[in-house]
Amino acid sequence: MDYLNHFLWILVSCAFFKMCSWITKSSHANLPPGPVSLPSIGNLFQLGKKPHKSLTRLAEIYGPLMSLKLGSITAVVISSSTIAKEIFQKHDQSISSRIVLDAVKVCDHHNTSMIWLPVSPQWKNLRKLANSLIFAPQKLDSDQHLRQQKLNDLICHVRGSASSGSVVDIGQVAYTTALNLLSNTFFSVDLAGFSSDFDSTFEAAIRGVMTEVSKPNFSDYFPILRFLDLQGYRRRMKNHFGVLHEIFDRIIDQKLLSQPEERSNSRDILDMILDPCTDGIKLERHEIRAILMSLDWKLENVLNPTDLDMEEEFGITLVKAKASSSPSSLLPLSHLTSYVPAATWSQNGSSPASSGGSGGSGGDSAALSTSSSSTDRTVVIPQPVRPVGSCVTVKCITETFGDQEIGLGFLGRTDEEKKINLDKDACPGFISDSLNRVRWTNEAYRKLVNQDGFGYGGEQRPEMVWLVTKDNESLPSRCEGFVCRVRLQYTCKKERHSLIVLCDVWEMNDSGGGFAWRLDVKAALSLGR
Repeated sequence: MDYLNHFLWILVSCAFFKMCSWITKSSHANLPPGPVSLPSIGNLFQLGKKPHKSLTRLAEIYGPLMSLKLGSITAVVISSSTIAKEIFQKHDQSISSRIVLDAVKVCDHHNTSMIWLPVSPQWKNLRKLANSLIFAPQKLDSDQHLRQQKLNDLICHVRGSASSGSVVDIGQVAYTTALNLLSNTFFSVDLAGFSSDFDSTFEAAIRGVMTEVSKPNFSDYFPILRFLDLQGYRRRMKNHFGVLHEIFDRIIDQKLLSQPEERSNSRDILDMILDPCTDGIKLERHEIRAILMSLDWKLENVLNPTDLDMEEEFGITLVKAKASSSPSSLLPLSHLTSYVPAATWSQNGSSPASSGGSGGSGGDSAALSTSSSSTDRTVVIPQPVRPVGSCVTVKCITETFGDQEIGLGFLGRTDEEKKINLDKDACPGFISDSLNRVRWTNEAYRKLVNQDGFGYGGEQRPEMVWLVTKDNESLPSRCEGFVCRVRLQYTCKKERHSLIVLCDVWEMNDSGGGFAWRLDVKAALSLGR
């Protein structure tokens, strides 16, 4: 009898799992191909620590249009420029709304922020408001003096630090300058300062919001766990939002209590929003706070160096301002139009769409990777092109030669002749300046240290050559040249190489202390491979 009960339980369990599998398969029958997913976690285990590399490998197997299961979320990954163009042209409505992260749902922020709102009349009105108040050419031109003023403050701070001999954190002062530019554009006040005793509450809250949103959250992949807030993102985001709301409320109250003539003189963005004479602007306080948070948030996202690095690391094309010497181009404000109005990167489909014979059900997420190349490639997420690193260390100088001596042979009288002859030489060589910085290498040197060939897509890998002297000793001066022994270190095919090389060195007459170096690698003693 017990055996019969066990058999029945096994039979019922198998039938149940078979039914669940059939239901799941039928509901995603039109999805593009993709790797097999595990129950519950899906394909999360296949992303690893570097998702862009993992997606590249998967796209090479399953094609430029594939589907992944990230927890309970179905994601469609597009890695072909042709398919991406078709999606944008024919199915733009299907990918026009963002996936709302669980962390931003605190304080009902996702229902009032134009970053997280779906395409709707409310979102279009907020977009129109942002374009008219911030990104209009007249507004950008009128704020040019403000940008110049903040740049002057930055220059004065750097000069003062140089006079006192104190250290300058370039990243921090640049961030402070950009943040003050934004806060003056919005409120006509500085919310960050160069001194350590300046109140950094606003800056800390903005950084906290960006940090919490950029981290992976279990609640986004497993909605059934949202109420638990296992990682505490909701709790911390609520604290950050509370700080920002308090600051915005204080500034709004000060604006409302100020005299009309004072507000007309400053005429910042908040003044125009609060002005009852402004046409088409009738917003409640919580909507005003959401607008200010959305603009600060999105502009902070652009100012974040880690996001700017994504163009090189992940192949995501960013909009860059053209090179210009005018103050308006020195801070990233005039080219942010494509950031605030448009929804980018992760999108949430609001209507069914199909491409390349595959379709997706409403609610699927689409991850689009773009490239600046106009040609179609199977995968447009390039591998990062890492520089080729090599180091030349001067061990000892064995002999020097004066102006009348010909111990080294004739390389040329002028710097140009020396460079041409060194470029034709079969021995590796390079040219350094007076600060021992390598400015040029010949073809033989590049072939020696870059034997791995080209980078991804046939692109030549950039070079980085370090020239150092033992115990920081200075090189000989007032001589035609010298002979020395150097240690050449480089990595080839994941193997480290170290060579002791005899090197002939000539002084560069017109470069103010530079040298031309020729390495006799054929006679070198290899210390290890």
